[in-house]
Amino acid sequence: MKPVVAAAALLVAHFTATSVSGTAARTCGTVTATNATYSGPSMTIRAHSAIDARTGMGVVAGTLKSPTMTAQFSAVYDHGAISGTASGSMGARTLIASLSAVFSPQGGFTQGVIGVRGSGGSLAVIPACAALPQKLLRHVQGIITSVNASEVTIHGLTCAVPLKLGIGVAVNYPIRSWAAMTCSVSNGVATLVTIRAKR
Repeated sequence: MKPVVAAAALLVAHFTATSVSGTAARTCGTVTATNATYSGPSMTIRAHSAIDARTGMGVVAGTLKSPTMTAQFSAVYDHGAISGTASGSMGARTLIASLSAVFSPQGGFTQGVIGVRGSGGSLAVIPACAALPQKLLRHVQGIITSVNASEVTIHGLTCAVPLKLGIGVAVNYPIRSWAAMTCSVSNGVATLVTIRAKR
């Protein structure tokens, strides 16, 4: 019997979190890693970011907490904007959603949206009685065996590369180099969320 999943695509949450506290940062070459807490009217975000000033690319990950939701998220940072996924709970229900925002380590999150509608994103609320998908995100690390602007393969996992990440992946992650990546899986299709090279 297939699990019953209730998809509530009309649920879209907007957030801002620009009050910054507890900041700790360190720099390695052109990459700056920052840990901080960002607070707003209805959202508190604890986030770790690692951003390369040379390429304008990076990753942002952490936790989201509001009066109605608790979730973890991971996202790609691209010249001031982030795009990724969040997973957590809304009361007794499980939340799986896309996430986007304008972000800076010093200024926090603005124009934040969870469950973007009409832009390739979605939000699904799964009843507590429904079985959960076994794999929503896949994490692999190893040698890149194939790469171009549209897809990348590591350890047998091939992930489609979103258009805005294509050039950066093709240029900065050559074949036979080591990398770790996270891909979201939907309807059997894996799509790159984050990738990082061995430092």
